[in-house]
Amino acid sequence: MNYIFIYPYSTLFYSLIMIISLFFAFIAQKSKTTKMQRIFVALVILSLALPAGLRDSSVGKDTWAYIRAFQSASAGYQGELFYTYYENGFSLLIKILIMILKEPYYVNLFISILTNILIIKTLWTFRNNLSFSFSIFLYYTLYYFETYNILRQYLAIAIIFFGMKFLLDQKYVIFLAFVLLASSIHRSAIIGILYIPIDILIKKKLLYRHKILILFFILSFAFFHNYVLDAIGLKSVFNKYITYYIHKSGINVNLGFFFVVRLAIIIFSLYVLRKKGFIDYEFSKFIILLNLLGTILTMSGYIYTFTGRIGTYFLFNEIIFWSMLIKIKDKPLALLLKIVFVMLNLFILFNNLNGSTQGQMPYKIFLR
Repeated sequence: MNYIFIYPYSTLFYSLIMIISLFFAFIAQKSKTTKMQRIFVALVILSLALPAGLRDSSVGKDTWAYIRAFQSASAGYQGELFYTYYENGFSLLIKILIMILKEPYYVNLFISILTNILIIKTLWTFRNNLSFSFSIFLYYTLYYFETYNILRQYLAIAIIFFGMKFLLDQKYVIFLAFVLLASSIHRSAIIGILYIPIDILIKKKLLYRHKILILFFILSFAFFHNYVLDAIGLKSVFNKYITYYIHKSGINVNLGFFFVVRLAIIIFSLYVLRKKGFIDYEFSKFIILLNLLGTILTMSGYIYTFTGRIGTYFLFNEIIFWSMLIKIKDKPLALLLKIVFVMLNLFILFNNLNGSTQGQMPYKIFLR
């Protein structure tokens, strides 16, 4: 179905969200004072979070299920307690928020704001290594609409993403706390533990055989964590949610082509890394390895659906990765990459809107 032509006002609305958020991001990037930077970063967050949080239950394939769950946690509700079917951390969060906010749609708004704060603030933290405004463009075209659908997993992804700055400062205990918190929102987030050995592999001066052992552990855990989860009694729960999300998301827009593109970009980035073309060599190695692992896991999702969704915890960093590539030291090549990425991601955005891949068309605002 051609949703863009059927719902032109929704298309215009989503286009305006992108333009406005990019404008605010560009001003934040160019601002000289901390006060102005904070103001415009906040405006970026609000320009993305408010449309997501104020959407009607019909916008997003799973929004209605979350609204129903939020409503079931309210005082005086008589019926099935849908909110108790989620992980304990998320159930507790729902209960607290509905107690304070009263309205299920306001709970959705709060979670949307929180998710976008964690993501945008992290991108701003790494602004010296990437183009902040371009990272917002990538987030919007690649992942933003998925937050309309798999809300809970993206909150978990955002928590780990935000915790990454502590990991890079080698504050592993703090980062582990973020992973455990994210796991209480969505159990699949436990895979975020692999960020730690990846960072150790990059930063520590280890013997070659030790690096091979760590790399072997990372890949083994990533591919065979099903058996580990089965041993501790979590596999059935994971498979239940992941299979459900894969089935509901309907992501079938020529994914094989995009995986080939991703692999090609990673291979090219290794060449740039070898030539010392990135601003921060060590940080770049870390991000490239995360994207390589995420791409492998997501590709293996063709065979094992579970690993495909798990890969998002690593692949989400391609927002940083691609934004770094357009700031490499070879300026003509950086400009060429920027043009290619813009064209590719506008094509992805067009397909997302035209096929309403996450159920985001038509857009309707919640009014109560």
